[in-house]
Amino acid sequence: MPDMKLTEAELANIVKEVLENAKDVKKTTLNASEVANLWNQYMGDSSSFCFNSFFLHIVEDEGVRAILEYALSLSKAHLTKIRHFFHNAHFPIPKGFSLEEDVNFDAVRTMTDDFILYFMEIMAIHGLNTYSVAISTSDRKDIRDYFIECNSEAAQLLNKIIALSKSRGQYAESPLMPPPEDVEFVNKKGLIADLLGDPKPLTATEITNLWFNLKKGVLAKTGALGFAQVAESEDVRDFLVRLVEITEKHLRELGEIMLTDHLPVPRNWDSDLTTSTISPFSDKLMMFHEGFKISAGIAYYGTGIGTSMRADVIATYSNALVDYVKLANEWLSIMVKHHWLEKQPGAADRKSLIQK
Repeated sequence: MPDMKLTEAELANIVKEVLENAKDVKKTTLNASEVANLWNQYMGDSSSFCFNSFFLHIVEDEGVRAILEYALSLSKAHLTKIRHFFHNAHFPIPKGFSLEEDVNFDAVRTMTDDFILYFMEIMAIHGLNTYSVAISTSDRKDIRDYFIECNSEAAQLLNKIIALSKSRGQYAESPLMPPPEDVEFVNKKGLIADLLGDPKPLTATEITNLWFNLKKGVLAKTGALGFAQVAESEDVRDFLVRLVEITEKHLRELGEIMLTDHLPVPRNWDSDLTTSTISPFSDKLMMFHEGFKISAGIAYYGTGIGTSMRADVIATYSNALVDYVKLANEWLSIMVKHHWLEKQPGAADRKSLIQK
């Protein structure tokens, strides 16, 4: 029988090889948070690619055209990179959205170039928030580096959009605040005191959240109104009309809080919709986009609740949150009914495996 004893050098080489193999495995495997971050971004970027491709097809303003071209180049690069991550980890590539199935380039414009720019501004803000979460919840360094790069690109995109909007005098800036004379401390304790007396003036954080919830709400309402005008399925149209009505109510109630403190509210964009009834986008794509905005609205309303000290502000956000949760359930029913809801990868169904 041959001598199987290994020399120290041979043993060291084996250990080195095992460690190298383990390192390679770590570079290709994905954990739950990384799958969620990449999958959500793929769905978002494939939808953005469709929207921006049509916008580029009909845009007339050269400044907006340049920004659309930049945004499209980012989405294209992101989709390629995510396919690479999934392929190496042996995950199926999501179906997402495509120009062939979800865009009608024969349709005429449904919104002005100015509203397209506003649409891109709000979506860039959403992208920045999403990338920040992805950076903090991804464990692989190469994936964190990728999302850091995405975050930087989204910041550059937002800078370009804001610069163009400001040059035209149409950028909605957060309200100015007069500087206080000195440092102050809260002298009224709790929400009960707030309810019994006059509400104290809004804090800077409360103003910030109200302002940006109003800005995003304006896009949600006008966008849903434009989609309702061109949607083909009756249940989709009915849902979008309800979304318009509920979001309009939120805008009115949140806006009244700002106006009571003599603060401005963002402008209405409804007049920037055309009268076209021919849809440039599939009902599936429009519903996905509105579902994303409802989900984002729930998150932002929750942030508003957690950072507010005034009882009326908290109550308004709480009621709005309930409205959107109900809408989210309606959205889910329609998406499932039409087989439009792509299933995100999840944990193994151990019960089904055992039963088989």
